Amino acid sequence: MSGCTPCEGSLGGGSPFTISLVKSGSDVLVYAQNSGRNIVVMKRLLLCREWSGGGMTINYLRKGDFIVGGEEVEQGLTQLKYSASASGAVAARAQAEYIEITGRSLSCELDLT
Repeated sequence: MSGCTPCEGSLGGGSPFTISLVKSGSDVLVYAQNSGRNIVVMKRLLLCREWSGGGMTINYLRKGDFIVGGEEVEQGLTQLKYSASASGAVAARAQAEYIEITGRSLSCELDLT
């Protein structure tokens, strides 16, 4: 999968949740990868494509638009989230707005002897 630009990669390198773009034929595929220890809930994915004739298109995508897994991305998974036409595009970028689930419940030990 292609990564971020060198600047974006250096500045955001600490994030366990990343969005990657792959060109496949005349399409751009958008993947979400969670390398952290918490579940991530993607609330919105923004895909921007710049066109050879000038201008750009921004798609604001929500869970109903995602291909795999809805809005949740479990720990250790990479999921294909969206596919869009790249025909006539010269560049594409994507960002995700997400919530990381960090709450953990506690339980008392129960002696079962």
